[in-house]
Amino acid sequence: LEPRFGSPGDLKALSEGLASRDIALYLDVVTNHVAYDSPLVTEHPDWFHGLGDIEDWQDRAQVLDHDVHGLPDLNQAHPEVQEWLGAAGEHWIETARVQGFRLDAVRHVPQEFWRSYTERMRRAGGEDFVLLGEMFDGDPAVVAAAQRDGGFSGMFDFPLYYALVDVFCREADPGRLASV
Repeated sequence: LEPRFGSPGDLKALSEGLASRDIALYLDVVTNHVAYDSPLVTEHPDWFHGLGDIEDWQDRAQVLDHDVHGLPDLNQAHPEVQEWLGAAGEHWIETARVQGFRLDAVRHVPQEFWRSYTERMRRAGGEDFVLLGEMFDGDPAVVAAAQRDGGFSGMFDFPLYYALVDVFCREADPGRLASV
């Protein structure tokens, strides 16, 4: 929790206030990487791939195991990393009584991890707990497969975003919208 934005007590009060107004609270959760200056990098160096930045964004191995713009890339195959991420998610479900998570950088985390993580979060948060994935990809089939295989409730619609930009900003044929 970023201290500049409030304390755990403030978050709990926000959650309770929103719930009294029938408004859901989702937290932004990042499982791919940590901040540049995170103490975890020195406390648990074996938790990270340490392979440097992604240079070839078409290389699946680099997309999964290299740093995104220098952010230290967690190794989700490491059992301690899996447990740490799962326990952190459960903590925020219990502490803040949130209704869902917006899950960052889906394409940079192995699908095997996602299936296990989403199942664990649903056990903690209930069957209606929302797990919204952010996968910055323009291919509807790729995004749909990630949603299905990873166990997400839904995904951001980047394929439609790209189509809208193409049609309204780059003069593409409006049929592109229908094709997406």
